[in-house]
Amino acid sequence: MPTERTFSVILDDETWVGERIDRYLAEGLGIGSRSQIKARITALSVNGTDAKLSRILVHGDTINATIRDPQPPVYAPKEMDLTVMYEDHSVLVVEKEAGVVVHPGAGHHDQTLIQGVMFRRLEMAGAFEDGTRPGVVHRLDKETSGVIIVAKTPDALAQLADQFQKRETKKTYLTIVHGRPRKRTGVIDARIGRDPKHRQRFTVVSEGGKRSKTKYHVVRSWGDYSLIAASPITGRTHQIRVHLLSIGCPVVGDTVYGRKADNLPEIGLALHAYMLGITLPGEKTPTLFRTRFPGRFRRVIDELNRRPGRRAKG
Repeated sequence: MPTERTFSVILDDETWVGERIDRYLAEGLGIGSRSQIKARITALSVNGTDAKLSRILVHGDTINATIRDPQPPVYAPKEMDLTVMYEDHSVLVVEKEAGVVVHPGAGHHDQTLIQGVMFRRLEMAGAFEDGTRPGVVHRLDKETSGVIIVAKTPDALAQLADQFQKRETKKTYLTIVHGRPRKRTGVIDARIGRDPKHRQRFTVVSEGGKRSKTKYHVVRSWGDYSLIAASPITGRTHQIRVHLLSIGCPVVGDTVYGRKADNLPEIGLALHAYMLGITLPGEKTPTLFRTRFPGRFRRVIDELNRRPGRRAKG
């Protein structure tokens, strides 16, 4: 039987004043999409009076809502090609291709990475009692390629997740960006919050938001473009993309934060998780997992090297 939960929240965030309740519940609180909320909500009141999801919010509103919890998704194993970097009895490390979703969710119910992993190791299907997100320790966005680690047992999942939570892992991404940072090596220490004008986006904010820090190094530059190694110290949504945009270097192929590249090969979002450093279950020291240099990046770099007057500087 579906379970319900009731919660109460006072609106003290000015960015949501003047917005509809359903938009605030979906994007501000992350409860689900607006259509999902409409289907699952069973009771709603504002300041003690019954309200509709279309009601416009004002500062100080007290929202009380009862909503049905979603049913956990069923993870059916699916056959798919996997590039396996490492495997032992407790973990599997793979190189995810761009365009592959990590696990099933809204709009993505089939041919996900975790389903491919489960097909390779069918015993995982019964190893996680709740069946909700078997083995998923961390995520990469659909358009981001690169290294990702999957736990094969609940104990391994707990040990790996603890390292991510305590920020004990090391991560390095490669990205091709527009422009070149003024400093070849630097740290971007800037808070990230919701963009008040475009609620699906994030932006650097002076107040509120979450503290976020990214180290970067310019590996090579072609004048209007640069290859950058970026290491996020924190793990905010879209952190590298937002931080690089904030210093005038949006990621090539970024349809949310970027701009159109001038006649470069179409490679999608030019962001690749190149290295992951993590201590495996039963080990005492971290292991570094590095992928190959992404072939799709090579196509762009070859094009930049061919262009007159754009000799690489590194």
